[in-house]
Amino acid sequence: KGVGRQKPQKHLFTNILYCKECGKSLWYLNSIEGYVCGNYYKHGKIACSQHKVVEAELENIILNDVKTFAKKVNSHDILKKIQNKAKQQQQKIENKIKRLNHDMQVYKQRKSKLLDYFIDEKISKPDYDQKIQEYDAKIQALGKELFDITNSNNSNDIDTIDFLKKELNEVLQFSNLTKNLLNRLVNKIVVSESGEVVIHYNFSTHSLM
Repeated sequence: KGVGRQKPQKHLFTNILYCKECGKSLWYLNSIEGYVCGNYYKHGKIACSQHKVVEAELENIILNDVKTFAKKVNSHDILKKIQNKAKQQQQKIENKIKRLNHDMQVYKQRKSKLLDYFIDEKISKPDYDQKIQEYDAKIQALGKELFDITNSNNSNDIDTIDFLKKELNEVLQFSNLTKNLLNRLVNKIVVSESGEVVIHYNFSTHSLM
């Protein structure tokens, strides 16, 4: 390990910015006010190539894109499309939550029936224990999935549309790009060794123009 090597920091594009060559996240360094391939920074050229991207350049690209969108379509139309997408995603999540709850109930009912079989001596103790373990594992896995999807549901909350409108208006008035707006507009950004930057927005730019 090199002496005095900087410690990567969390910054605006952390967990959004990826290297095209190795697929790993890019890390922010104060010294360059930008990002380098984390794989290269940690392991050297044996892992990936040395390339970087300046944060201000990325910010300008996205700000200019948003302003271009606004020139070609009414901002209300953009928000309406995002809202419709949010509603569709919300419905998918609600359907999945219902399915998970249903499946959990099914396994709980199976456990209850299994106990009746054991009491009536229709199933042996080893078979009973094995099945109970299987059902408990299924219930636990379903519970975890239900917990995860419920707690991640915040990002799809339709009530955030008004906040997004305010944020978008601030960007159109030459405001700085915020983390909240970035997360709503951008899915991920891929940077190649040649310096090419490909931004994957959370909506189709063609459908907005």
